[in-house]
Amino acid sequence: RYNLLSAITVSLMMVLLWRLLKQIGRNRLVAFLVTLGVASLEATWLQATTAEVYAINGLFTVGLLLIPTLHQRLGERIWLAIGYLGGLSLSHHLTLIYPLVLSAILAWKTSGKLHRRTALVSILMLCLGLSIWLYVPIRSSLGPPLVWGRTDTLRGFLSHITAQDYSWRLRELSIMGRMRDFLGFFRLTLVQFGIPFCLLAIWGIIAGFRRMAMMVATCTGLVVLFGGHFAMYNIPDIASHIFPVVTPIAVLATIGLDEVLRRLPSRRGKVVIVAAAVIAIIAYNLSRIKPRADEWLAIDYARAICESALRACGADCLIIATGDPSTFPVLYLALAEDQQIKVYDIGASNPNIIGLDERPVSPETCAAEAAKTFGSDKIAFVGATPTVLLGKPPEICGMVSLLEEPRGQCLKPTDLSIRGVGAELRDYASRLLSSSYYLHMARWYAEKGDTVGFDQAVTQAITVAYDDAGTFINAASLCLDNGMVAKAFRIARKAIQVDRDFFETHDLLARILAALGNFDDAIAEYKLALKGNPSPGMVYSNLGNAYVSNGQYQLALEQFAKALDLDSSLVNAYVGRGRAYEATGRYEAAVESYRHAQQLDPSAVSAYHAQASLYLRLGRYHDALELLTIGLERVPDGALLLSDIGLCYLRSGRFDSAIVYLKKAVEMQPTLLTAHGNLAVAYERKGLRQQAIEEYRAYIEMAPSGLLRDKALEALERLGGTRPSSP
Repeated sequence: RYNLLSAITVSLMMVLLWRLLKQIGRNRLVAFLVTLGVASLEATWLQATTAEVYAINGLFTVGLLLIPTLHQRLGERIWLAIGYLGGLSLSHHLTLIYPLVLSAILAWKTSGKLHRRTALVSILMLCLGLSIWLYVPIRSSLGPPLVWGRTDTLRGFLSHITAQDYSWRLRELSIMGRMRDFLGFFRLTLVQFGIPFCLLAIWGIIAGFRRMAMMVATCTGLVVLFGGHFAMYNIPDIASHIFPVVTPIAVLATIGLDEVLRRLPSRRGKVVIVAAAVIAIIAYNLSRIKPRADEWLAIDYARAICESALRACGADCLIIATGDPSTFPVLYLALAEDQQIKVYDIGASNPNIIGLDERPVSPETCAAEAAKTFGSDKIAFVGATPTVLLGKPPEICGMVSLLEEPRGQCLKPTDLSIRGVGAELRDYASRLLSSSYYLHMARWYAEKGDTVGFDQAVTQAITVAYDDAGTFINAASLCLDNGMVAKAFRIARKAIQVDRDFFETHDLLARILAALGNFDDAIAEYKLALKGNPSPGMVYSNLGNAYVSNGQYQLALEQFAKALDLDSSLVNAYVGRGRAYEATGRYEAAVESYRHAQQLDPSAVSAYHAQASLYLRLGRYHDALELLTIGLERVPDGALLLSDIGLCYLRSGRFDSAIVYLKKAVEMQPTLLTAHGNLAVAYERKGLRQQAIEEYRAYIEMAPSGLLRDKALEALERLGGTRPSSP
């Protein structure tokens, strides 16, 4: 029904556009043929076949420009029409303020005097159009499955209708940067609407200004305003935002074609020129429209996700989504086709689905609360599963990731057929779905230890989503999580090239630089990540951790204080603050901070690890063992906790017990570097020479260059082992 609405809306837009072009031109044939040219644009077809808001944007823009041209027939009543249509427009999309303002200016210049009574009634008509907004708080207060913000409160409602939640997407007012983006708008316009159309529009501005000054100025001004919007607003589907520009360009092209005809002496020549020009435009446009191969992508993807969850977790399972592009197709299936699943999207779903009154602030909190309501064996994740919940990498079953071992059948992603993945994609949503698929496959390849498959899938993801910085960020984060720091760094640099103003690109690059030990540059990138960031709490926390690693403890404590003022549930900030206290000798304060983190999240492995490390430094082995035992009861799969227990036994000379726990840690997480190193030492102390050599070799193969690796090499040579062939 939504797709049908888009098709009908664009069809009505073409009818009104023909009427508008006939009003301003002197030749019906020209108006008809230019309308056909607009209808044949690829941009028009994409909006006509997509369930989105932009088709209606185009319809309202044409209507707002058409009404002032009817002043001779309607008189002052055009103001009533502008008021009501303007209210409908603004209640639909705030970018329509541009055509509304210019429509009012055009009406003022063409219709002359406006009586006070007409002005007052027009304002009332505007309010009547805006009254559709009242549906939002009414529906929101009835507990719908989807809630876009807290629109059931006055503050949330005002924030919603004024788009305050999107204000962070406004770029900084940098003259050179915005001028570059403004020129980028014209390049995109040339690509979207074609060279012939744009040339005719330019000629319409030049040659038609004297005869139709107000209409030419209005249309030119509308193009410039949308160009400014393009330059200032940093949103991934910005190309769709400027779809209404097709109307002023069509008007200017019609004026330009009219001016060409006026300069031709013979009638026959006029007909030939018009026919040739418009046929060339339509042929050019049609040549660029290719059959779409991604028609089934969204529904196939959603069905594959639902089937994966149902096979693994059984009926009435919960799928948790954290902004993955597949969320809304899956929600459609769950809500419209009565699937035996529930879906919770952390950014859009009503929190009462998981038994909460307020929306959780993190995926970890969301999953923990959902597990209380549904049971953790009934929960599946779309996209990446927070490993902090598991203490180990998630298990991928089909197109979902699981918190626990599956009770039913665990599908392979390759068992599922999804049509349209990686096909000839021009639609933004389809590109995102394809990139999401490839990133999911990359996680699966990483789980299987297939580095070649992982690399190919990551490359395909960023190739498909060539202009989406979010995909580059997700791909780089995935590489970072899997220890491919250099590859993560390269992709993060590309993300900044794609969108240098997006705060998440700087946050990601900062995390990578911190992983590389370059804390000065990491701190600089974190500061850039704070600009325009709508949720800066975690960034302040990460910045604090970078200061701790850089030895700037007072600055670190200031950042942690800012982070916790913004979000008191940030476990990362409490752990980091504990590290800062510990480094300055405030051990009791450090322990208190670590305990606070454990109370907030009983599965926070990092908090137990940090507190146990402090106890080990102080020689309090019994306290460390007691704490780690509690942590292991809460997180049975915590490989790092097993490794820490092994280290406790190693430090206290109980080598047999140390070996038992360290071996478990290595089996559970083969890439855990500290477990390999400590296990090698335990074997050496126990006199098990060959086992010690094997573990030292395993440690050296994974360890970065540095003092610890050098010591491992010395130990290996001392035991008579051979070095690994490559570092």
